[in-house]
Amino acid sequence: MRRKNVISIIVPVYNVAEYLSRCVASVLKQSYKDWELILINDGSTDQSGTLCQQYAQSDVRIRALHQENQGQAVARNAGLEAAQGEYLAFCDADDWLTPDFLTQGLAALLESKADLVTANYYHYHHNGQIKPVFSMSGPEGVFDNRQAMKFLLANEGTSSSVGARIYRRELFEGLRFIPGRLFEDAAISHRLFQRAKQVAFLRQPMMYYLKREGSTMSRRDQQIRLDELQAASERYWAVRQTYDDELATLAFASYLYDLIHVKECFLLEDYPLTKLAPYETMLRTELAKYRYRFWQYLPGRKKIEAGFLLYGNIGLVFGVKLMRRWRKK
Repeated sequence: MRRKNVISIIVPVYNVAEYLSRCVASVLKQSYKDWELILINDGSTDQSGTLCQQYAQSDVRIRALHQENQGQAVARNAGLEAAQGEYLAFCDADDWLTPDFLTQGLAALLESKADLVTANYYHYHHNGQIKPVFSMSGPEGVFDNRQAMKFLLANEGTSSSVGARIYRRELFEGLRFIPGRLFEDAAISHRLFQRAKQVAFLRQPMMYYLKREGSTMSRRDQQIRLDELQAASERYWAVRQTYDDELATLAFASYLYDLIHVKECFLLEDYPLTKLAPYETMLRTELAKYRYRFWQYLPGRKKIEAGFLLYGNIGLVFGVKLMRRWRKK
């Protein structure tokens, strides 16, 4: 059943009892009231499941689903299956929304007739520092499919995160998060942008993203980093096969950027570099196609690191060793 004008907010929950109340409170405080909140308890071992049930009993707009621990991708898919709203939004259980997120986001979506609206968001650090992730002079307004994809690849005004957005439900028809992926946002975000005929961008931050130690996205976990690289590879091939040479070049630069980042993490944590071999082979195979046009899309420091990656790891290894020493002090 689909409910007109309702926004379904999907929140996967796993061992976040300490943070969940702030997330739910931010939904209850929304100036737009026609929403449903779907909490998916993914086999939590703390009090998260109990809290989900209590919230569901306190407000008819809140539903609690419970499943064995299967990961965030499966939890989000369960939320998608249960969602009844005409529109969809995602929020992690340790993040929270600004009071007018739904009001302003839906207004932008309807006025522009876009398929999704993506907003800026805040990083909230443990030391209390709050700052917008993207420039307040970044993209604003409605853009066609190609320009929106260009912004996504350049990380300009938006990122691979599925949060801080409102989607028309139709974008997810036949599309789901990949079970088992730890970097599931990046694996689906470019596909959503591929499907969207128009995307509305808002400069104003509409969500708070908590940067906490020990969270999935804060750790240099080996599998997370490999999933990040796999998503970057899939994004590159999707763009190369669908868009023009300029966007393919930008996607290649984005892939190179991610490979540098992942390799740095592997070197820092002494993970086996052999696991990166297929991705480095792909990099060198595709390199000739772009004749170094991709350099223009890399920031200054990444140009240097790209040189280390392409022409040998001596400088990169030396830099990582210095960083290790500094961390031990």
